[in-house]
Amino acid sequence: MIQKLLSSPFILAFCGIFLLNSIHAKGQIHDSTQVKLQKLLDEFPAKIGIAAHFQAKGSNTKQVIFSYHSQDGFISMSTIKLPIAIACFIQVEAGKLNLSKTVQFNQKDLESPSYSPMRDSVEDTFTSTIKTCLLYSCKYSDNIATDKQLDALGGVQKTQEILLKLGMKGIQVGTHYRDMDSSRLALNLATPEGMNELLFALANGKLLNQTHTHLLTSWMRDTPTGQDRLKGDLPKSIPVVHKTGTFYFDETSPVIALNDVGYLELPEGRLFISAFINQSILPAEHCSALIAKVAQLLSQELSSAH
Repeated sequence: MIQKLLSSPFILAFCGIFLLNSIHAKGQIHDSTQVKLQKLLDEFPAKIGIAAHFQAKGSNTKQVIFSYHSQDGFISMSTIKLPIAIACFIQVEAGKLNLSKTVQFNQKDLESPSYSPMRDSVEDTFTSTIKTCLLYSCKYSDNIATDKQLDALGGVQKTQEILLKLGMKGIQVGTHYRDMDSSRLALNLATPEGMNELLFALANGKLLNQTHTHLLTSWMRDTPTGQDRLKGDLPKSIPVVHKTGTFYFDETSPVIALNDVGYLELPEGRLFISAFINQSILPAEHCSALIAKVAQLLSQELSSAH
């Protein structure tokens, strides 16, 4: 699964349209919606993975309602910040890390081209805390703040070990942001299925205590990023807890990765969707619109079924 992506030459993504022909859906999704979704995804010139699960209100289990290449590995970009944050909270609850632990933003951080609203808000070196770094990475997708978390956890290998001990499969933390370039993008990977498992466990309090679960999910609910993705075509009254991931060079260029993973808090229950679009020939606007359409169709279908 993940290894298939790692072994594929990156440049091949732009040589043509991927043949995406495996799909499975069941439960509350009608045949007409299945056909509509499959047509949308099959015709889109990109490598796409979608996992969708529904947890009815009052239930402690989830049901697969839609799956499209959901066990393939995808370049995760900033969606990987969610499992990294969870690993930090796990260590805090184990007494191995303190949220008030100080971290130093040095001159090298100030000069880094990496995306960092936290660094950009100051003009000189400064000291912060792990808790503030968690907020900025999860809510504002700060790359340098994420690297500070990885350093506090003992590096990428230690972080990956923590996730594996949780039983989280299909998620691979393989590089710091400071070491990332176009040749290393595929070191941070996730499967849509694996990310949905993580989201389900988080939402249901299976990973963190109540305080930390509320803190993390509130940041994800209030994030300003990705307003045109999972949230794009939904009524504003529907809360969405999510984390985006993005990499492209400009608004008109092909997209290397444009992702959104999260859950919709519907009146009927929670709809978990992990959507990954990698190596798209079309620019970001089209990729975001596709994710928004998938979320809209699935949420409307569930609402009409109850």
